[in-house]
Amino acid sequence: RNNLWSIVFLGAGEGMDYMSYYLVALMLLFLLLWGLLRCGLFCARDGALPSFLQSRGFGVGKQIGAEYLCFFLLQLGVFLLLFLPLFGVLSKVGFVLPAWKESSLFLRGMVFCVQMLPVIALISSMQFFLYEWISNLVSGILLQFFIGLGLAYLSGCIYPMSFLPGPVVKILPFTPSGMAMKYGLDRMQGHHSLLYFGGVGLFWILFLGGAWSLRKRRMGK
Repeated sequence: RNNLWSIVFLGAGEGMDYMSYYLVALMLLFLLLWGLLRCGLFCARDGALPSFLQSRGFGVGKQIGAEYLCFFLLQLGVFLLLFLPLFGVLSKVGFVLPAWKESSLFLRGMVFCVQMLPVIALISSMQFFLYEWISNLVSGILLQFFIGLGLAYLSGCIYPMSFLPGPVVKILPFTPSGMAMKYGLDRMQGHHSLLYFGGVGLFWILFLGGAWSLRKRRMGK
C-alpha cells in the first residue's frame, strides 16, 4: 500500500502549519465575537447624551473619537489579559510552535500581541460602526453575532483556508476579517507586508468614517 499511495500534507493555508495558523485564527475569532459583550454599553441609546455633548462644544468627531478609544482600550486590555498568560503557560510546559521554534515562545508571543494592535483596532472600529448603525439592543446582539460568525467562516477562522472554496479565498482581501487574517499570518511568519498593513488601515478608516457619518446624520435630525 505504501508503494501505491503517498500522503501529501497541504497545510492550513498561506504556507502555515496548523498550530501556528489556528493560533492566529483563535485570536481573530475571539475579537470577532467578543463585541457581543459590549451591547449593553452601545445599544439602546436615545441620542440625548450626544446632543447634550454637542451643545457643550464636543462635536461629532470628538464624541466618536472618545467613545471609540475607550472601546479599543477595553478590547485591547481583555486581549492582553487572555493571551499573554496563555503564552506564559505554554512556554512553561515546553510547548513548541513550529513558526517560532527558533525563539522563545513567551517573548515572541509578547511581540506578536503588539503586532496584532492594528487588527484589534480594525475589529473594534467595525463593531463600533455596527453599534452606531443599530441602536436596538436585541438587533445589535443578533447583528454582531451573525456578522462576526459569518466573517469568521469567510476568513478561515473555523475551517483552514486550504479547505475553503476557491471563490471564497479570492474575496478574502476584500473583507475586513480576511485582511486581518492575512495580516496576522504574515506577522506570524515574520514578514512585514505593507500591503496587508495598508489594507487593515484602510478598513479602519472606512469604519470610523462610517460611524462618524451615521452619528452626524442622527444628530442632524
